Amino acid sequence: MNTRELLLREMGITPQWVRRDRLTAATVDIEPVQREANDSPPAVASERTNSESSESRHARIAALSAQALATEISNCRACGLCHARGKAVVGAGSLEPLTDAQPRWFVVAAAPTDAEDRSGQSFVGPAGVLLDAMLAAVGVSRKKSAYITHLVKCQPPGNRMPHRDEILACAPILNRQIALTQPAVIVALGSATAQLMSASDSESSQSEDTALHFAGAKGATVAHPTELLEKPQLKAAAWADLLRARALANGR
Repeated sequence: MNTRELLLREMGITPQWVRRDRLTAATVDIEPVQREANDSPPAVASERTNSESSESRHARIAALSAQALATEISNCRACGLCHARGKAVVGAGSLEPLTDAQPRWFVVAAAPTDAEDRSGQSFVGPAGVLLDAMLAAVGVSRKKSAYITHLVKCQPPGNRMPHRDEILACAPILNRQIALTQPAVIVALGSATAQLMSASDSESSQSEDTALHFAGAKGATVAHPTELLEKPQLKAAAWADLLRARALANGR
C-alpha cells in the first residue's frame, strides 16, 4: 500500500475517492452576506486602551514580525473574548515565506474549540489528525507548506460562532498572518467560516483599520474536519473541494 492509499484510509474513504461531475468545489464568495435588520449579533465591548486608536493599532500590527505577532495574540484584549478564554490560539505552521516553489495554503476555521482553548494549539485531537490527513492527501503539510489559524484567536462562550465585531477586532492579526505567509490559496473550513469572512470583508470595505484583506489570494471552501467526523458521507464532496483548492493553489 503506497503513502497516498494510507492517507486515504486514514480519512476513511478507501479504496479511492472518485470525483464526480456534480461535486463542485465551493469558492469563497467575497460578497456581503445579507442579514435581516434584527439578525445582527450584539456588539462586544473593546478592551482597547484610549492611548491607541484602531488605525494606529492596525498600522502597528501590520509591521510586526512573526514572533512579535505571537506575543500580540497571547496578550490581546481587543474584545470581550479575552475574559473567558483559557489560552489564545496563535496558529499552527510557519509564518515565514516559503523558499521553494511549493504554494502556501492558508487554512482558516471560525474559532478555537474547547481542546484548543485548553492547549493553546490549533487543531488537536481527532479533527487535527483528520485535517493533517486531508492536507497530506493533496501534498500539503501543516509544518512546511500550510498555515492553520482561526478568524478569532479566543474561544467564544458556549462554543458559539464569533460575532462580526469580534472578527473585526481580530482582523488586523489575521491580515498580518496572511501578509507574512503570502498564501497562494485561502481555504475556509466550513461554509459558515466562508460566510463570516465574506461578510466581514465586504461590509467593512470603507474601514481600512478593520477590513479583512485577502491580498489577491484565491479562496476555496472545504468541509470542517469535525463535520466530516460526524457525517462521513460528506467526505467525497470534501475530496472534490480539496482537489479544487489544490488546482487554485497551483494556478490552474
